[in-house]
Amino acid sequence: MWSTSRVFCFLVLPILNVEAFKLGDDGVCIAKISVPKTRIKYVTLNKWCGKKKCVVKRTERYKETAEKPVCCNGWEYFVDKDICSPICRTGCIGGQCVAPEVCHCDPSSVLDPSHKNTCIKSKCDYPCINSDCINNTCICHRGFTKYNTTHCHKCDSGYFLNDDFDCIPICNNPCSNGKCTAPDTCTCLDGYVQKDNITCDPICNCVNATCVAPNKCSCYEGYTHLNDSACAPKCDNCDGECVEPYVCKCKEGFSNFNGTCKANCDKCKHGECLNTGVCRENDADKNETGNNLRNNLCKTTVAAHVKSYYAKSKSQACPKKTDCDQNDLKEFKGKFNAKTQRCCFKKIQKYIEKETCCPGYEWKNEEKLCAPICTKGCVGGRCTAPDQCDCDRPLILKNFKCITPKCEPSCTNGQCIDDDKCECNPGYRSVNSTFCVKQCDLGYDNDPTTLICNPICDNRCVNGTCVAPNTCDCLGGYKKIDQYNCAPICSPSCKNGQCTAPNECSCFEGYKRENITSCAPICTSCDHGDCIAPNTCVCHDGYSKVNGTCTAVCNQPCTNGVCIEPNICSCNRGYIKDTENPFNCIPSCEPKCVNATCIFPNKCSCLNGYETTDNNYSCKPKCVGCINGDCVAPNKCRCHTGYILIDGNCKPYCEKNCTHGTCTAPNTCTCKNGYKQDDSDNYTCLAICDKPCVNSTCDSPNHCSCLDGYKKTEVESVCEPICLSCINGDCIAPEKCRCFDGYDSAGMDGKCSPVCTKPCINGQCTSPNTCSCTKGYENDKDDPSICYISCSGPCKNGKCTLEGKCVCNPDYKLENGTCIYRPLLCSSCKHSCVHDDCHCDNGTRCIVEAHTEVASSTTTAGLAGLEVTWISAAATVLLLLVLLAVVMQRIYNRRRKFENSKIEEGNHYGSVVYTVPDALINNKVNLDNVDEIEEAELAEDEDSREPLNSSAVQNNQV
Repeated sequence: MWSTSRVFCFLVLPILNVEAFKLGDDGVCIAKISVPKTRIKYVTLNKWCGKKKCVVKRTERYKETAEKPVCCNGWEYFVDKDICSPICRTGCIGGQCVAPEVCHCDPSSVLDPSHKNTCIKSKCDYPCINSDCINNTCICHRGFTKYNTTHCHKCDSGYFLNDDFDCIPICNNPCSNGKCTAPDTCTCLDGYVQKDNITCDPICNCVNATCVAPNKCSCYEGYTHLNDSACAPKCDNCDGECVEPYVCKCKEGFSNFNGTCKANCDKCKHGECLNTGVCRENDADKNETGNNLRNNLCKTTVAAHVKSYYAKSKSQACPKKTDCDQNDLKEFKGKFNAKTQRCCFKKIQKYIEKETCCPGYEWKNEEKLCAPICTKGCVGGRCTAPDQCDCDRPLILKNFKCITPKCEPSCTNGQCIDDDKCECNPGYRSVNSTFCVKQCDLGYDNDPTTLICNPICDNRCVNGTCVAPNTCDCLGGYKKIDQYNCAPICSPSCKNGQCTAPNECSCFEGYKRENITSCAPICTSCDHGDCIAPNTCVCHDGYSKVNGTCTAVCNQPCTNGVCIEPNICSCNRGYIKDTENPFNCIPSCEPKCVNATCIFPNKCSCLNGYETTDNNYSCKPKCVGCINGDCVAPNKCRCHTGYILIDGNCKPYCEKNCTHGTCTAPNTCTCKNGYKQDDSDNYTCLAICDKPCVNSTCDSPNHCSCLDGYKKTEVESVCEPICLSCINGDCIAPEKCRCFDGYDSAGMDGKCSPVCTKPCINGQCTSPNTCSCTKGYENDKDDPSICYISCSGPCKNGKCTLEGKCVCNPDYKLENGTCIYRPLLCSSCKHSCVHDDCHCDNGTRCIVEAHTEVASSTTTAGLAGLEVTWISAAATVLLLLVLLAVVMQRIYNRRRKFENSKIEEGNHYGSVVYTVPDALINNKVNLDNVDEIEEAELAEDEDSREPLNSSAVQNNQV
């Protein structure tokens, strides 16, 4: 398949503007093309350059693979939209082409199994709710329970299905004043509070009452209303405090006698006990001082002394004191007591019955009565009985002290007689400890809320109001039928019912209210009919009775629905009307099916090429291996950003090729084994070498490639620089030589040459300060830097040059290895003389032949010859110096020219050719036309001097 795709891709490449495609678009594939490139490579030849093999630089051509987007196989390019679209060769009837040869049908349609390019509508004979229709049988979905032949349901645990096909929570115990909102969980109604899981109590603040509804109190039995939230106990004729129903607590000092509080008067003797607790004394019991002497007196038998008086009158004389009984005599007065009419008396003991103060009382002499004793005191009060202290109102006794009581709140219509205890004023009765209400007249009682005196009717006024004792007035809309009962008035009169309230009828059994005064018969089921009597129904036109129910009649059966009106179908739950057939209902799915067909209510069936998702309404396309992409249609994968479609799979795309790595994520390269990421380039992986590469780069794992100008050594990771000529030195960089000590690379060729402190003459500096003489030469023992050739003869009258040539002194000529005197005669050349100093025109000194006598001329000639010889020698030395300067200048120019040229092997000398004073270099090695002129001139000089020397010799001989 890849080969076909590749052919197709290469066919479309020339005609499509693929540069406009976006990587990752539908139907876009990647074609691989080859791009020619060049690179520099160094090659080591099997050829030696000096002591090392030669390395040359070459340009290498290679090809690199690149990627370009094109339309995949099965897709075609649309120029106007600039996209790749799938191709369905047979078309898609009723649908659309979503992938090559793949049709997608719109919702409510499915692909025809026999024609994969045609969409058709699916139908079932029966409506299936929460189930699938298989062979005209509804099969419940997984987790659902069959309800009937067409419906399946699913309720969670603790819920049940009601008639409306809804799941309702179950409360095993009915909710009191609440609503079952979750399994065994009740939610209270407004105005109620949770008591337990199933009970809600009304909210109110009741005193002596039960809360029967929100803010509504019902008094306990034996209690009556004070206000909306408080009730007080009931007591009949209680002059004290009603502490509980029909229990009256009398005030202090009072006792309950047959339900009435009366004052305690047990100790009130010989007087009248008033209801206020005061004992009123009788007048007969008062003495002249008005004090009651009988109260609190007790009879007792005591021994009494009876006085016996003797003197009866003033005339009688009183006896002497000694005449009286001394034991009984209390006093004796010797004179007559006019007051007692006695003068003396005698005690006679006698037992008599006597009244004395009772226990707990003491005699008060000032008041002349027995007063009670309060042993613990009675501060601010009156001790009215033994250890009984009475306080004057409004004081009360506390710790045997009379203090002012405190009532909170303050007493209403009464006086505070004890802490938080009131005594009602006359004509009032107690409601509670601090509140008193007016005592109503007979036949009236206080209203429990307003405390107003309302009349009392022995029997309840039915539909009326008690306006006077045992007198009722009817409410509006009612009429009186007896003393206590009023009946409602209905106008017009009730039909098929009883008037139970003004113009309100209660229907008879089998009837229901039609309006306020009329009742209609009840039929269990009489929809679309007339109920003419209880459970007697006559159907309307277009309806017929089925199982006692008037059922609409439709000319055609309602599919997935019921006939609710003549020729009108109502769709079953989950179905909607088919716009093309009023008697057909089609399933409805909410939300709408996506990439699927609604085959049952809220049941979607995925289209071909699609599969279910986590919900029941959406289907997603199926794709094989759509990783790093979104499957947007069957087998149609749309790659995520950074990915491209290759061979049907979304693969990561990197803008640059991964060098030594693989593109594993968008613009992310993962290096191969043995490579690591380049810090400066995310697309390049650098090879890892365990040993650092020296003068080389790590181009593959544990492999070093030498840099340009370097070559391998015995150590795999080390490369050494290449120098074509680096003798007598170390090659420290390509073509860069560092000379050894005693060597120098000052020359143009960059070679390391030995350095000699003194220049080598007729030899080469072959090692530091070591001269090697030219062949045929030998070192001077005194100066090793000079090489010379020994002359063959003694070279007398001359000088042996370094080249082994004997150079005769002036006016001498070499003959047979020795110098013979041969001066040059001026007669042999054109000459001129200045003061006997003659020279030929070529500058050679000459002598003038003298013509004298033999004897004298010999002496003169000898002297003249000697003078000429010295002059000739001086001229010769001067000429040699000039020639030496010329030769040195020529040699210097020649060496400069030689240093500027690139001669691989150097010159033939190996060092500079020098001359020394009084010596002329005559190198016998051919120097390419060097010094030819000098040699010619020297030969010419020698030739010109030969005649002179010969004649001089001859003259000397003469």
